[in-house]
Amino acid sequence: MDSSGLDQKKAEIKRLIGGSTAPKQKPTQSKSKVVNIRGDGNVVAGGDVHIYNAPIAPPTPKPIIKTGDGVLTAHQKGELRDRVTDWVQLHGQIKQRPLSWGSAWNKVNRHVGVNSYHEIPQEHFDAAVRFIQVEMGKLNSMPSAKKKSPEWRNKRIAAIHARCKQKDLVSWRIKHMEKKFGRTSMIELDDTELEQLYRAVFAKK
Repeated sequence: MDSSGLDQKKAEIKRLIGGSTAPKQKPTQSKSKVVNIRGDGNVVAGGDVHIYNAPIAPPTPKPIIKTGDGVLTAHQKGELRDRVTDWVQLHGQIKQRPLSWGSAWNKVNRHVGVNSYHEIPQEHFDAAVRFIQVEMGKLNSMPSAKKKSPEWRNKRIAAIHARCKQKDLVSWRIKHMEKKFGRTSMIELDDTELEQLYRAVFAKK
């Protein structure tokens, strides 16, 4: 057998022993699909999508606070809140121990005999206002008030104006000032005279 025939024979033997010489294909990996589902109660586990209806909790009801029906109106409540705010701020300026918002309201509520300012009858509104005015007057009458409260004079004058308008004392105030101090303008009064006028106005029934 010549050399070419021998080479063919060897190639045949290798093919039979080694099996097919065709290139092996790598196994393909399956790609997971991305599924977008909108809505509540959907769970994705192991590539599967499970849909169920989850129970929906009812919304928590919000308390409804009525105004009117014999209690303070919204406008009156707003005015009281402003006055209490001024009281708390003034207390913090003059005294070392501050007055908390809650403590101030507790004092007002006790004065008019209720548990909450939402329960204050309309006929007790003036009493609540006067109570706050008196408490602020006590603070402004302290010796340290003039130094510690930068708005002391302005607040004193504003309080006198409000009281005179409420009690129809404008004419009386002017005559009283002219007789006692020789002046009719509160701006011209010194601190001592202004304090005396304040006390006189609030003592007037």
